[in-house]
Amino acid sequence: MVYTTEEAKKYWEEKERIYGGKVEYYTFAVFMGTSRSSYFRLGGILYFINNKLCFEDFEKDNWLSKLIQKNKKYEKTEFSIDQDALEGIYVVSRSSAIKAITTGVENNKIKPLKGIGKILFQPVVQFKLKDGKSYFFEIMQLKDLKKFLKNKRLPYTG
Repeated sequence: MVYTTEEAKKYWEEKERIYGGKVEYYTFAVFMGTSRSSYFRLGGILYFINNKLCFEDFEKDNWLSKLIQKNKKYEKTEFSIDQDALEGIYVVSRSSAIKAITTGVENNKIKPLKGIGKILFQPVVQFKLKDGKSYFFEIMQLKDLKKFLKNKRLPYTG
């Protein structure tokens, strides 16, 4: 992998040490939440390493939000999901994802975007686990993710 800065190189080397493998793919993403939880927007990095899907957010250095939310402390969000736990990966509409997150709509009632729906609606990627829980992300480079998932032969529909 080619790194843009020494800091980026150190970051990925540390992740590879922690997870015991090489980073296979990464993209910038916005984590929207999980099924039956609260809707939020956390910008960060989504990546695959050693058969795990991982996400990590980063503290925003935004002076305006610091003025408005003076007492709110940053809480890091970082998690990984074993590839074997994935039942399916779907492209769904943003509104369907928000509904699943906030109301607990059953995952099997969320319809993947097809045909013209992919053009008309803002796409969100649903990572559905075998236990029924789903994670929802807005992906910055969706075409690259699709290509990676197909090459990796993961259960992708989209």
